[in-house]
Amino acid sequence: MNEIYNNDIVALTYYRTERIGGYGDSGQWASAIHLVGMKNGKAPRGKYSAYIHDNRFVTNHLFVSSSHPVTQTVRIENNRFTLARNPPPVPAKTRFRKTGPLQRLIEAGGNTFPR
Repeated sequence: MNEIYNNDIVALTYYRTERIGGYGDSGQWASAIHLVGMKNGKAPRGKYSAYIHDNRFVTNHLFVSSSHPVTQTVRIENNRFTLARNPPPVPAKTRFRKTGPLQRLIEAGGNTFPR
């Protein structure tokens, strides 16, 4: 039951194109939240592996990403995500990567995103 709250977190890249390497290969990217190895199943009812809430995230690339689809109980609620203007945003089809069903929970969790 790890809790991360009331922070300002910034993740920026100066690369203009995305290249995401495997573990140990940093590539050319940035993610406000990146989950590594969160694939060990759900927490017991009423518990969670991580609860990330009431933070401000600034990035010019990915909002949330993961090395593997997330199967652990991760709550990402009531955060504010913004795209940085300088350096300018990296073109991306989506601001989520390998989050699986967690993306729907994030979108429904009271988080705000740029329009």
